[in-house]
Amino acid sequence: MRDLDLVHGELILSPLNLGDVQAHLSGEDDLLVRAPSESASVHSGSSRIRSGECRGSVRAATVPVMDLRGRTVVLFGEFHSIDTDEAVRRLESLGAHVRDTVTDETDLMFFADGEQGPIPRTEHMLRVPEFDEVGLIGLLEREEGGQPPASEEPPPFLPQAADTVAPDDDEALYALLEGADWTAFTPDRDLPPLRARLACLERRLGVTDTHRLATRRLCGTGKALLRHSYGHDAEVVGHSMSPDGRYLATGSWYPEADYDQGGVLQIWEVTSGRCVNTISGIEGGVGWPDYERTIQWSSDSSRLAVIHAMSVLGLWSASGEDATPLATISAADGNPRPSPFAFAPDGRSVYYHCTTNGDGGLQGCVVPLDRGALFWMPCHMTTDHPYAMARGPSGRRA
Repeated sequence: MRDLDLVHGELILSPLNLGDVQAHLSGEDDLLVRAPSESASVHSGSSRIRSGECRGSVRAATVPVMDLRGRTVVLFGEFHSIDTDEAVRRLESLGAHVRDTVTDETDLMFFADGEQGPIPRTEHMLRVPEFDEVGLIGLLEREEGGQPPASEEPPPFLPQAADTVAPDDDEALYALLEGADWTAFTPDRDLPPLRARLACLERRLGVTDTHRLATRRLCGTGKALLRHSYGHDAEVVGHSMSPDGRYLATGSWYPEADYDQGGVLQIWEVTSGRCVNTISGIEGGVGWPDYERTIQWSSDSSRLAVIHAMSVLGLWSASGEDATPLATISAADGNPRPSPFAFAPDGRSVYYHCTTNGDGGLQGCVVPLDRGALFWMPCHMTTDHPYAMARGPSGRRA
């Protein structure tokens, strides 16, 4: 008689095919299903459950100990506690045949959490046992003798002499990485100390050829994914380089059909490619598609003037985190698109120009952009207003 312990995993069997499953797993033997607090038995040719009624499925916990040699197995979904490639390798080492699709030859199916597999089920699939991920792990460990196969620790990818190289010695570290055995690179073991060495070198000399070499070799191993913290959830519609050339600002509109989520302003360090600041939730999104110069820097690279919410001009600190701007100008007089502007070098005022609605709109106006909010109806402006550049009767500058 074969036993199935109901402590770990899940096995789903169709109630209409218990006899087939019994024969499938245990030949002509009876199949005994036992739980810690109850017992139930299924006898050959019968679907009677002694401890209760069968309502749609029988749930067992683990895969019975069985000889996998010659068995055909199909895996569905991405498993969390075991890599799919590893599962395939271990199943095949036990003699199983792992296939991509279910056929009449399929003996077992394993499903990752949340994975349903083919819908609707074929008649044959209804007869094939379905196990969850815990059941898969349990089967592998039992068939391999109770323990996962021991994995041999790969050799160090750097020679022992690496310990004698100062972390800020650029030439020595470059030679070390150039002669390293990158096939032995193990991310969990080797990436943290390598990152610490490169960070120390960058603090002293900036980004060097050693950093670029490490990046190329890491990408070549396929074992480490180099990824920036990318905060944009929608189309990037604006960008601007800081006057000192150190930073790049990028701005995105709000996600489609989600105006309230707002846009994102990100600041990137050019030399390293790192994102050094992200400001999320900017009202109405940053910039507007096909409009240029919607993001502008102050001359000291500390402040940014940014068009947002279609036509509002806002001021942000490049190192700030608050989505609420330090200052705003709302003077577009109903214009639903960005108006041209030029940020003053001191980062405290802008030249603003808007020619829609009203009599001539707002033409040639220097407006403070330092703190607080400014709302203005330019169609009511007079030529002698202190913000306006002097204009003659024809509207031209005098």
